[in-house]
Amino acid sequence: LLYTIKFEENQIMEESISGDDILPIKEIYKPGSKQYKETVNIGNKAYDYKRPELVVIPKSHEDVEATIKYARAYKYVLTVKCGGHSYAGYCLNKGGIVLDMKEMNQVHIDDEALTVTVQAGALWMKVYTKLADRCSDYIVIGGQCPKVGVSGFTLGGGLSPFSRQYGLAVDNLLKVSMVDASGTLLHLTNEETDPDRRGLFWALCGGGGGNFGVVTEFTFKIHRLPNLTVVCGTLTWNLPQQKEEFTKAMDTLNNEVPRDLCIDNVWCYDYGKGKEEAQGQLKVSMTVIYNGLMEECNDVLKEILDQNPVNTLKKMHWIKWEQMEMSFDPHSDEIFYHHASFIMGEHGITTEVSDKISQLMEEVPALVTEKKGSVMKKNAHILWDQIGKQTATVPADDTPFYWREGEYVMTAAIYWSKKEQKEVALQWTEKCKEVLTPFALDGKAAYVNYIDEYSLENWQEAYYGGNYSRLCGIKSRWDPENFFHFKQSIELSPAS
Repeated sequence: LLYTIKFEENQIMEESISGDDILPIKEIYKPGSKQYKETVNIGNKAYDYKRPELVVIPKSHEDVEATIKYARAYKYVLTVKCGGHSYAGYCLNKGGIVLDMKEMNQVHIDDEALTVTVQAGALWMKVYTKLADRCSDYIVIGGQCPKVGVSGFTLGGGLSPFSRQYGLAVDNLLKVSMVDASGTLLHLTNEETDPDRRGLFWALCGGGGGNFGVVTEFTFKIHRLPNLTVVCGTLTWNLPQQKEEFTKAMDTLNNEVPRDLCIDNVWCYDYGKGKEEAQGQLKVSMTVIYNGLMEECNDVLKEILDQNPVNTLKKMHWIKWEQMEMSFDPHSDEIFYHHASFIMGEHGITTEVSDKISQLMEEVPALVTEKKGSVMKKNAHILWDQIGKQTATVPADDTPFYWREGEYVMTAAIYWSKKEQKEVALQWTEKCKEVLTPFALDGKAAYVNYIDEYSLENWQEAYYGGNYSRLCGIKSRWDPENFFHFKQSIELSPAS
């Protein structure tokens, strides 16, 4: 067997290595190669400074097993990249090995069992396309952003526009295949009877990515839409010009929303061609996904529609909406960004909270500029994903996702283009935390998939609430040497 390194010029250098010094994988890349550069580019210069010694692209669980054993034997740090959307760049490391799972991306549909099995390197768009090609009413509880990886999304809990009807992604997870810290492949199900295996499956249902092993495959329930189409689109207001109308719309939203309706929200700036927009027009948009007919949707939204938003709602198949979302690309070589997060409960977006969010956004244009001094056209946003209804029926300790009373999972993000802007940018996210955290559940709730590395106090309880100690116990059982670790990884139990 050979240790093989492929370079950008397609030259191959083969070093014969004897005995146990062999990593029998063909796709291993070092700095300077095209593949290495693609893997370490996570689109966020704030966290992409970490550079591994090797990038390994496995094509089978045997490749994953071999890489883990090699990394342990030669004391390499090992981290895993799937979609590459870790907001703190935890898929990267310094001087170690990154497992880039992108070639393990197959999708298999079982029509009889109504399940879909997805390899860990797949992005949600591939899953959605496969489902739509098989049957137009098939859906799975996946991310609204189609370029997000299945693995990180699921292992953190998984918020979907259909979660209000069908639960989180982890509530629909049936099976997981994972290679543990010893390099052993495990096949786990949601019906495990052995306490240790049952505990590990539980930990993978929201305990966060990269903590317990390398997941290679997931099996999810498939749901069927009651109609072949859904209603999707946005309702948008200009602020402060339409503040009164928007406030009335928010009062309606914060009062009661049926389970077949999901309304996400985003505050951001629009820099268009008009005189006002050239200076930056603050807009707030409700993203509507209604699992029903257009007429029903209009009836449900009547009080909100009466408040004169720009209305783009249309009847369409779910895959069409996802194809439209493909135009959004979070990756860029030219920007830095950072997120803070909060989880608020039912009726949590009061007029006071909404006004505070608008005030925070009004501060942004003066804080960050382009390299030439002009206003950054992508400078900040505050948004939430709406859950609740079905997700709230699950007890807090049934999965590591503790905040089951949550309805609004919020993130505040700021972008900057110059290194020297870091301090002022992070001061803004700190102010967002100071202003908004008091309204979060228990005054601390945050979402692990909107990870905040900078200064989140007591992240253990903020992400996992009362479930953290159990996660530590499971970590100690399955990874007693803490092989899988990063700045905010699950810690070993104190007794360990």
